[in-house]
Amino acid sequence: MLCESTRQDLPKLLALYPQALPEEDLKPVVSALTDGLPDILSIAGFNLDASVAHVLFTICGTDPDDRSGALLAPLGVMQSHRQQGHGTALVHEGLKRLRARGTGRVFVLGDPDHYRQFGFTAEWKSLAPTVFRKTVRAPGGPCRSMDKRRCPSGGGGCPSPG
Repeated sequence: MLCESTRQDLPKLLALYPQALPEEDLKPVVSALTDGLPDILSIAGFNLDASVAHVLFTICGTDPDDRSGALLAPLGVMQSHRQQGHGTALVHEGLKRLRARGTGRVFVLGDPDHYRQFGFTAEWKSLAPTVFRKTVRAPGGPCRSMDKRRCPSGGGGCPSPG
């Protein structure tokens, strides 16, 4: 079952990431992004009472009143539930909801090979159109390009959600 997650779901989401992506410590990032920020879209897939998949979109823009873009990251699926369409369903549901909100562009912070299946492409010279109200440091630095090297000027792939 897919649903928009709430603050009450945070413990379940935090339990998911060490199992879904054990090589990355995403718990601080997920906690910081979901800590009272009104401009996020958090969708989770649940099996019984456990979270088995989760995606987070941070709504952003070029000025404080602009909400025309979104950053997709992180996306995690428990290893025992991979190759069953959970991640695909989450991304498609998120893009559908963003489209309904009027979001025009989505930037991905992740592996370009993985996100090509959703229509994303690598655009190395793009700058993410964002105003960050809260600084979140990801492992390896404040910004990472799609090929996991540090990126000095942003970058990422961005199809329109439509």
